[in-house]
Amino acid sequence: MTDRNTTLSPHTASAETVVNFPNTTPTQSVLPIAKHAGFTDRLFSAIAAFAQWGVAAIKAKLERHQNRLVATRMLNLDDATLKDLALTRGDIHYVLSAKSELSATEHLRLLSVQRRSLERTQHKRRASYLKELTASCYSKGISEINSKTVA
Repeated sequence: MTDRNTTLSPHTASAETVVNFPNTTPTQSVLPIAKHAGFTDRLFSAIAAFAQWGVAAIKAKLERHQNRLVATRMLNLDDATLKDLALTRGDIHYVLSAKSELSATEHLRLLSVQRRSLERTQHKRRASYLKELTASCYSKGISEINSKTVA
């Protein structure tokens, strides 16, 4: 053990070391480090966890802001480009005004995928309907009538 007058940093002291803190009364100055050994570790880990949480929150807010900027810039695209992306200006305005857990760009991507899926389904139904209509016309001999009318 060390002298009672030796002043050590709480971080360098071992569990059995007695530390003399300056500017304290004699009854307050002698504290066994064993009582407080885990406290500093817990305190530093709590501070580190809080700092990590803060950094993550700031990153998330920055990412949401950047996604909203991208969505806002999409309003400057011409209608043909938006149509190629399967989006409308109304979609962009809706996403920017909506309160959603998704980011603005993710929300726009989902709207685009849904619209393309709907268009594919409608296209398949139209193609199927036209195929059935053509087959029924050929079976009734309507093709001969149409060919004479066209010529």
